[in-house]
Amino acid sequence: MKIAEQEYKKRKITLEEIKAGLYEGYIWRKSAERPKLYSDGLNYSDKFEKSLDAEVLKDTLEAKDDDGFIVEAAFVDLASKESLHIRQLGGELMIYCVNLAEIEGNEAFKCLPTHELRMAKNKEQTILFKEVWALVEAGNDEFNAAAFEPMGWAFAGFKHPKNEQ
Repeated sequence: MKIAEQEYKKRKITLEEIKAGLYEGYIWRKSAERPKLYSDGLNYSDKFEKSLDAEVLKDTLEAKDDDGFIVEAAFVDLASKESLHIRQLGGELMIYCVNLAEIEGNEAFKCLPTHELRMAKNKEQTILFKEVWALVEAGNDEFNAAAFEPMGWAFAGFKHPKNEQ
């Protein structure tokens, strides 16, 4: 399989293309000391706000604080497994989308077991990421083969009872 055939699996999208759903995740703005966290699965904590539906998520990403700059944001709809990674470069939102449900059952991809990472500046919270590898053609005219190459990471949510991986 050619890597070009797999590019649609991790794609750049616009704000308007964010699919309907209920998203948990975080936004870290330059002016904030810590990321702002959103999750219904961890609503026992006063550090979390409720998960965001797609329209509120879009408004939140467009909202400007004092400097308006998003260092990093990541969200996932746990029902559809639509994972978003967002950065702001030169005033433009760069939104990358991976649908983990499409990848997890597809022979052209491998998802390694979920990685658990502690959040910077919020060490008590564990975030989950999937490491995704894509099958690509390797070799030359005399020898054709296929090999898995790293495609990237996808945010899979926070570690909590509603998101057991």
